[in-house]
Amino acid sequence: PTGSAVDIALGDMDADGDLDFIVARGADENGAGQSNTVWLNNSEGNFVDSGRRLGRENSASAEVFDVDDDGDLDIVFGNLGGYNETWLNASNATFTLKSQDSFDRQDDTYHVALADFGGSAFNYFEANSFPDPSRHGSQNLSASEARRAAIGDLNRDGKFDVILATVGNQANQVWLLTSPSELTQRTADNFSRDSSNGVALADLDYDGDLDVIFANAGENSIYLQVGSPGGSADKLLPPRPVPRGDDFGNIRAEAKTLAAPIEGQSVSQAGRINFDGDVDVFLLPLIAGHQYEIDTDSTTVSVRVDDPVDRKVSGYTVFTAERSGTYAVQVSGRVGNYTLTAKLADNDHGASKRSATPLPFASSQTGVLVYGSLDETDYFSVDKIMNTSIQIVIDSPQAHLINARLAYSAGASVANADLMLPTRLMLTFKVPESLTTPRGSLSLQIERIASLGSDPIEYRVFAHDQTNDPQELPPTLDGKPGIKPGDANRDGLFDSADLVALFAAGQYEDGAERNSVWDTGDFDGDREFTTSDLILAFALGSYQP
Repeated sequence: PTGSAVDIALGDMDADGDLDFIVARGADENGAGQSNTVWLNNSEGNFVDSGRRLGRENSASAEVFDVDDDGDLDIVFGNLGGYNETWLNASNATFTLKSQDSFDRQDDTYHVALADFGGSAFNYFEANSFPDPSRHGSQNLSASEARRAAIGDLNRDGKFDVILATVGNQANQVWLLTSPSELTQRTADNFSRDSSNGVALADLDYDGDLDVIFANAGENSIYLQVGSPGGSADKLLPPRPVPRGDDFGNIRAEAKTLAAPIEGQSVSQAGRINFDGDVDVFLLPLIAGHQYEIDTDSTTVSVRVDDPVDRKVSGYTVFTAERSGTYAVQVSGRVGNYTLTAKLADNDHGASKRSATPLPFASSQTGVLVYGSLDETDYFSVDKIMNTSIQIVIDSPQAHLINARLAYSAGASVANADLMLPTRLMLTFKVPESLTTPRGSLSLQIERIASLGSDPIEYRVFAHDQTNDPQELPPTLDGKPGIKPGDANRDGLFDSADLVALFAAGQYEDGAERNSVWDTGDFDGDREFTTSDLILAFALGSYQP
């Protein structure tokens, strides 16, 4: 911006998640007041003049605060020789001048500060020039040449106090809050008469109390607070210019408890991210083993779910509850409205190992991986028989990338594959003879890991015991013949073309360990191309010369 500027205030005026600024422009070269301006951030650190022109007084100070408690930032100007002004925000950085009240007096107000002094309502504090007294709400303080005020908990009693910077042959002043409506001057402070135009508070020596910095006409000065006054153990830092309104708690202890989602009935809650850094927390009672979908209708917020012992369990929208109890759902992001929805996920098969769907040998199951998350998983249990070769076949007519994993009950993978369907996906695993527990079950997990569209993934899974009860594979879902052992090129036939391709690959009993796949001769799942694979192919593959 060009032209004069006597003060600047920062705040998210258009509720888009970045900082904008207000310019108090003071008077022009002829002493006439100038309209103040609003500059909006384009989210890349570049500022554009909004075109808003606020007032025509000689403004010496600008502050932002949620004056009307509606969730957006308003603007207050302290003016010299004219009425102070409050401009109310309509949530989109358009402003309306508030009708005059007790604050809007014709004082020489060099600085205006706002804070929640009483715990339930805010007050204006005016740093005024003599003969006008500085004011805290309706309380008149002693008249002085005040130029700036800083607010913070100086005596650590949990309430905001005020320190005034003055010019002329006057000492700066400390005013302690003794009630929501009254400040009392503390006279013990030994400030020199430095003609101070500015003041700031910070814990400069890291001792837990607030120290003070004065910007003076001469050398600047720093005063360290000594001693350790009693009161609150948590110092109250200067107030931030953020909206006071917050619709939901920010931690588990302050969270709102929602009803438990049940079959056919979702739970919804409207909310709002009120300011940058705001987090809304909700509590949800969930049941172990059930799969839930928790999401919002907003693209500018994200959802995090923590389990009953505060461990993060999901950054996604669909997840399985591993234990029963109360889960904490955190919503955060850019300023704006949202609706949170929680429901039981549309899961046709088990959502965990303990709720897995049985998949007997020589049988098929159909399933659907629903759209809405990239981590939805269907679980099946498959019989584990020692020294048996197990084959799993998965078909789908749709183009999606899925992962299939066969694992022991303890979680160790024994076969794993990613495949872009509609190509047929096959897993083969030979159960070793050395198992400590020769019988039991394996866990088959089928997971959606990428999508080429928003439609659900329909699939069919087939399992058979290649060693004791080999089965001819079912046709693919598009009606093409099923792939058989020996069909290396996957054209639905076991013929001479496959034998040529197999032996051309050069892996038949080549001495290399576990280097073969289906296309190079491993039909029994042991990662080798040996005589046993050829026996299986000619026994099941219906060789056609």
